[in-house]
Amino acid sequence: MTQKPEAAIPFLDRCLKFPDRPSFSRFLVLMNPHIPSSFLARYYKSWFWPERYAIAQNPNTDRDICQQLTQDPNSIVRAAARDNLK
Repeated sequence: MTQKPEAAIPFLDRCLKFPDRPSFSRFLVLMNPHIPSSFLARYYKSWFWPERYAIAQNPNTDRDICQQLTQDPNSIVRAAARDNLK
């Protein structure tokens, strides 16, 4: 995944196949610093704040998405997004 992160996207999508239920594995996938930004962009509007937090703190998250997450309803997500923008 570190050499060809875009090639891992189909596998990662299968890991996150139940978007209506949070899970620890989803959280870990979204926190992984090798996840492509295009993949993170698909999930930044998750219903579950821990997943939005994982995306907000991930160094691969696009600045535009981090900027949007600074307006998140959850204060922990907002703080992580602000820290990631520094």
